Amino acid sequence: MCYGRTPFAELHMFSKLQAIVNPKHKIKFPETVDDNAIDAIKLCLSRNPEERSSIVGINGLLNEHCFLHSNRRIESKRR
Repeated sequence: MCYGRTPFAELHMFSKLQAIVNPKHKIKFPETVDDNAIDAIKLCLSRNPEERSSIVGINGLLNEHCFLHSNRRIESKRR
């Protein structure tokens, strides 16, 4: 929501459902949003659950990500 809409907001319901599970569908991110915010969003939206970051716990986004902790820098491999 850091840019005013949900992921896939531009798509109608059926297209949205297809895009969510389609690894070939490229998710568009605005260039005006902070790089750290985009990195956190990408980590959350990883289609492969095994690659998706946890939210809490060791290395969880809420505990560790630089978007929420400004004294840290991006260390993500998903750029």
